[in-house]
This record gives sequence, structure tokens and C-alpha cells, in this order.
Amino acid sequence: MLRSITRGLMNTACLLAVTIPVTAMAQDAIVTREGDERSRKIEAFLDGYIEGDFSSADTLFTPEAKFYWADMSKAMSLDDWREAVALQHQALRDFKMMNRVITTTEYPEYGPWTYVWTNWQATSKATGKPLDLPLHIMYRWDGDRVTAEFGYFDKGTFEAFLGDTLARMEPTDAPCPWD
Repeated sequence: MLRSITRGLMNTACLLAVTIPVTAMAQDAIVTREGDERSRKIEAFLDGYIEGDFSSADTLFTPEAKFYWADMSKAMSLDDWREAVALQHQALRDFKMMNRVITTTEYPEYGPWTYVWTNWQATSKATGKPLDLPLHIMYRWDGDRVTAEFGYFDKGTFEAFLGDTLARMEPTDAPCPWD
């Protein structure tokens, strides 16, 4: 009888030793969702970007939001971002984000982040040549607004393509100084 009680207590102790840490870990678990409210906000924002409508940026981003595009050492402000995307739409057409996947992950220590994986595509208005770049974007949230955007893509290829397009669209009319 004593052996049976001892065995029962040992089984209970073992069960508690396993259950308590697992329950504590579940409370601090990292949770990833697709189709949640934050992911839908980013999806709507990106749909607007594709169409050249940047108006949702005012409600999505905090006024102090920072934008990092393939260069983590140089942040853009919201106004700089507006200028950059307006220039893209001035020079390029037929924007697409193919095979787009958007998820939001809640981290116990870092808060919510939304991730976008896609192939960004656009066509030069000057040459008709398309550009297709793999793109990964991360959005850091504070409450219901984004405080930072981190975009990872081949910045050299993008800048060369955009620069070539702009140069062809805006030829210089200035006379050659050597003539």
C-alpha cells in the first residue's frame, strides 16, 4: 500500500514537473498568424502602393516612423518615403507583388512584427523593360501603428534600373560645355 501511494505521488510529481514549465512556456509563446488585422492592414497598404495611392501611410505609420531600404545605416522619414515612392510611380508602371505572403508574429519580448515575402515587379516607362526583384519587408508595430519598415532587396539593381529609366525620361537640354 505504501509503495502504491509513493508511486502515485511520484507520478503526480513527474507530471507537474513537466506540465508547469510547458504551461509557462505556452504563455510566452511566439505566435504567427496569417490574415490577422495587422496583416490585412499591410495588405491594404501594399495594394494602395501598387495603385499609386499612398494616403493610408498617414494612418498606418507613426509620424516618426523610419524606413530602411536595403541599407540599415540610412533611415528615411515618412516624407522621404513618400518622395521615393512617388518617383518610382513617375518612372515605372505595371506594379505587381507576385506570390505575396503576409504574416504577423507576436514576440513576447519584441512585440508584433509583420513580414511580407513577394516578388516585386514593375516596368520602365522609358524602355518597356520589366524588373522583377525578390523582396522581403518587415514592419515593426507599436500598438496599432507601424514605427519602422525594413525592406530587403537588390538595391544596386533597383537603383540602376530606376536611374536608367529617369535618365531616358528626362534628357538634358543643356548644351555641351565642350562645344
